Amino acid sequence: MTSASYSSAAAEPFEGLRIRGVAKTFGTDTTVLNEIDLDVHPGELISLVGSSGTGKSTLLRIIAGLEEPSAGRVTYAGQPLERGSVGVVFQRPILYPHLSVKDNILLVRLSVWVLRVL
Repeated sequence: MTSASYSSAAAEPFEGLRIRGVAKTFGTDTTVLNEIDLDVHPGELISLVGSSGTGKSTLLRIIAGLEEPSAGRVTYAGQPLERGSVGVVFQRPILYPHLSVKDNILLVRLSVWVLRVL
């Protein structure tokens, strides 16, 4: 993509998830993400595929608001994503094996309700 088409694309309204210039550095010398640009249209499904340690989980954590990018921005429908507005399913599910799927879900909802009351 040329810089002219990039700048005009960035100015156009976009209703999906837009990632522009996202970078993440840990410490002073470990760059995990370097100027990531990605558009995901509403209803579109994508996969992030790569070797271990290439930044897939870091990018997902940034999208979910669990990690701050060192540079760049993530928006949805032109608005910055607020922390907690994106759901996350971790790679290693932590479920109670003696509970049904429904009870595991209700347990989480009950826990959130209890935390709000406290």
